[in-house]
Amino acid sequence: MHREAVAGAGLSAAVACQLDRGDDYFLLHGYGDEHRVADTPDVRAAKAAAEEATNTRMGELLAVLDGPGLDALVAGAVAMDEAWRAPVPIS
Repeated sequence: MHREAVAGAGLSAAVACQLDRGDDYFLLHGYGDEHRVADTPDVRAAKAAAEEATNTRMGELLAVLDGPGLDALVAGAVAMDEAWRAPVPIS
């Protein structure tokens, strides 16, 4: 759904990634200097619109959860965040 919101805002995935979480994140996704665009107010506004559209749609999808379902989603999100912050190399 975020990819759809990014495209709907007129941005490429590379541009959205360029403006998100710094250069390491951009490079992690395989993008390089040839994918960069100028960081302008219009590009920032488009990125903000994509984020808002994503948040709105996520809110609609998550609105059906309550009690145990919501608790399980939160627990899973916390576990994913913890794993992302302390990655374990695969041998």
